[in-house]
Amino acid sequence: MPSPDFSQVYLPQSEIVDWMATLGRTTPLDRKNIHQKIYDCRQRGELGKATMIKGTPHLHVKTFFEWACLKKGWEALKTIPDLPAINAKVGVTGVAGTGEVGKVYEASDKDARIKDLEAENKQLKEWKQKREARSKQASEYGKQGGRPLKPT
Repeated sequence: MPSPDFSQVYLPQSEIVDWMATLGRTTPLDRKNIHQKIYDCRQRGELGKATMIKGTPHLHVKTFFEWACLKKGWEALKTIPDLPAINAKVGVTGVAGTGEVGKVYEASDKDARIKDLEAENKQLKEWKQKREARSKQASEYGKQGGRPLKPT
């Protein structure tokens, strides 16, 4: 069976399934298993519903193969040169952003945490200096017999 025209945006689901079943490069690539995996993943919301074109279910080619290449047993699809460019999707965690009017900065979560810790450290140092100054003043007043009365 010749390869489908992957340059199209949508292809009939049956055409893609039939083509995948002829590959034999991966484990469960028989027609029934392919249909079942597509159906199950649609039920779980991992894969969107088929687009109906003239009463026939069609798959968005790029979206389908991005999904299919991540499925267990179908990883070999990544090695087929005719498939559309498959984007690598990487989950990123630990990213934070800060901004001002007219300016936006991006930093990692670690950078944001460091800034938070630096600000907290600065506050604690200021609090400690005020407390030490107040303690020193109280000590001086204690040596003098108490806080002096304010003149009236």
